[in-house]
Amino acid sequence: MNNIMKIKRKVKKLLVLPLFASLFFSCTAFFPTEQETGYSAIITSVIDGDTVTIRFNTDILPSGCNRTEKVRLIGINTPELTINPPEYYAKEARDFLNQYYLTPIIVKFDSVSDRRDRYGRLLAYIYDDTSFDSINWRILYYGYGYFYGLFAFEAEKMEEFKIAETDARINKRGLWNELYTEKN
Repeated sequence: MNNIMKIKRKVKKLLVLPLFASLFFSCTAFFPTEQETGYSAIITSVIDGDTVTIRFNTDILPSGCNRTEKVRLIGINTPELTINPPEYYAKEARDFLNQYYLTPIIVKFDSVSDRRDRYGRLLAYIYDDTSFDSINWRILYYGYGYFYGLFAFEAEKMEEFKIAETDARINKRGLWNELYTEKN
């Protein structure tokens, strides 16, 4: 009789364990990781239209990151500001990005690209709390920059960025206005 009780307990454990495991793993799907939701930060300086310095506001920093980091917005390139003379529309691109100075942002890393470029800057998307679209995408959509596919990144985002730039070109927004097309 005692052996029967032991067998029943083992059977219960074998049946209950997969049930708890499935509940645990299904619940984690409802609670995204910080990697998926992003990391809270603030822009502390705007270097040019595609590079900022940020300060993370989270207690736990992303792996391999310091509290303060330079971030290169992935998937875009803007006219160069640091050459003499600055390229056409470089100041406007910087000014567009500067509107997010000292505002809370979310930094998200790409699942495909490297975390850093050859200069040691983080490669990331940045978001504010006013829109679903990344600030990277908005720079392209409003014509402040170009699609930049040198760094491999998520195919879906690459396509969205190409479409945003094409839309800016067609509608002559920003650097794609008639003045620019006549100059080049």
